Amino acid sequence: KQWYQRRVAITAGTELKADSVLTLKLEQDENRTNEGTLRKDKRNLKVQLKELELSHEDVIKNLKRQHDEAITVLRKDSERHAKELQIKYEKKMKLLREELELRRKTEIHEIEERKNGQINTLMKNHEKAFSDIKNYYNDITLNNLALINSLKEQVEEIKKKKVPTATLR
Repeated sequence: KQWYQRRVAITAGTELKADSVLTLKLEQDENRTNEGTLRKDKRNLKVQLKELELSHEDVIKNLKRQHDEAITVLRKDSERHAKELQIKYEKKMKLLREELELRRKTEIHEIEERKNGQINTLMKNHEKAFSDIKNYYNDITLNNLALINSLKEQVEEIKKKKVPTATLR
């Protein structure tokens, strides 16, 4: 009986051991399958990650290109605006210069007219003064000539008076 119990215990132990080995093998197979699946999943995830990285690089390149295009558009717009402002202010400067030139010419013309007026006034005043001085000296000359003539006449009268008295002696 003991032998039988032992045998049953050994058989049960052997069966248990066989079950354990079988279970272990099944679990190992399942683990291998799971490991293979996990490796495939890992590989797939790496591929997906690489694709995602490439996709992100493409998105970044597109964003950079769009950004560059936007900057180019802004730069061209800014340059166009600057040229418009330059042209606008050059026109304003031209108009202002023309206006100032016209004002300068008008002022010069007015100054020349005043100058010519003053010159004419001075010339008239000088001509009048010259005429006055000329008349004054002409009067003096005429008076002197008249005086000289009267003195000559007196000298002649005196000579005439002296001649008869000299002949009388």
